[in-house]
Formats: sequence, C-alpha cells, structure tokens
Amino acid sequence: MSGSTRPRTATDPLIVGCASLAAVAAAALAPSATAHAGAPNWSVPRVMSRIDGARVAIGGWSRRVQTESTLCSGDGQARRWSGVRHWKHFVCTWTVFDSGGVDRDVTFRVHTLTARRFLITDPHFGSS
Repeated sequence: MSGSTRPRTATDPLIVGCASLAAVAAAALAPSATAHAGAPNWSVPRVMSRIDGARVAIGGWSRRVQTESTLCSGDGQARRWSGVRHWKHFVCTWTVFDSGGVDRDVTFRVHTLTARRFLITDPHFGSS
C-alpha cells in the first residue's frame, strides 16, 4: 500500500512525540519563581489590604475576595525589616459564605508584581 496514508491516532509515535515535546516546551516556558525576581516583598497585612475586593474566578464561578474570612501566609524565602517578615509569594485560603452559612473554601496564590500590583494564580476550591 505504498502511497496511501492512514489517519493518525493518539497512540501513533509521531503524535506521542509531538505531544511530549509540547509538554516539555510548556514546562520550560512556564514562569518560575525567579520570573519576577525584581518584585517587591510585602508583609501579610499589606497583601491582605491589596487583595480585599479582588476578583477570583474558577470556571463559571466568580466572586470578590472578602479578607474578613481569608487567611494568607508567606510562601518561600522571607526578608525581615523593622521586625516584620515580607515575601513575594503568598498562599491564601478564603472561606466563602452564602445565605446558608459556609459555602466553600477557595485557595489561591498571590504574587507581588510592583508596589501596588499583584497577580492571583491557581485558584481552586478546597476540599470540604
């Protein structure tokens, strides 16, 4: 059957090789902790004041963070000045309430970008 072509399947070595290459390239190009090495360090009170009211979306679900029911902790290496620790990354858990009480927990990461700007990544629902 020379000259004929058959459809490629997900188990075809060429497809598997291309998918593997794409996964390696995506991992290599993903931002790392050093991607924003020049970002400022913030204290926990600072990050709490900045994220209050920030929008978090998971799929079709979206709400604004209410820091009264949020806990954040620094992630990674801290710097200390004036007796206070400061970080570039934080892990936060926000307990969301609805009219019936506790609805769910939402966990996310905060990355400082500038003195005023930040980025929320990896938002997901916690296990209840």
